[in-house]
Amino acid sequence: MVPGNGHRWVSRAAALGLTMLAAATPIAGVADGAPHDALMRGDLDGKVFVGTFAPADGASGRQDALSFRGGHFWSGVCVPCGFVPAAYWVRKVGDEIHFRGEMVSTDSGTFDYAGVVNGNRLVATVDWRKDRWYWSVRRQFRFEGELSEETVTSSVTEMVQRARKAAVTPEPDVVCPL
Repeated sequence: MVPGNGHRWVSRAAALGLTMLAAATPIAGVADGAPHDALMRGDLDGKVFVGTFAPADGASGRQDALSFRGGHFWSGVCVPCGFVPAAYWVRKVGDEIHFRGEMVSTDSGTFDYAGVVNGNRLVATVDWRKDRWYWSVRRQFRFEGELSEETVTSSVTEMVQRARKAAVTPEPDVVCPL
């Protein structure tokens, strides 16, 4: 045995044990009595919220729709810019549903969503960042929308394919944040 390797092995084993313990421990505050996996199951699946995607500074925005299906969510404004639908997580707090998710585009950066659904209304903050080797762009947006009577008709797979295609060849007449 090489001196020092035994300690490294013990440290790695301890870290693995703590990781497994943390994964098996229920998260405090998850919906009262709900199973642990409810955090990832997606209580918003099948819903579409139609509203406005706008800069957080109050400047005018554009019409958008947030869709939830198969444990994933996507934005009608972001997919044509190459942002791939992403897994989302929910947590119920009283009558509200809090959700989080991060959509990534290979060329356009990352959109971090954090939102609250209260009744039929969804309000989310959206942090956009694009890291470059010489500087980073960071902007904040806001989405506000109402639950639509329409249901999600597109599959996650269809939207992923559309986003990947758009990342290579942007869709016509689409203005993406760059």
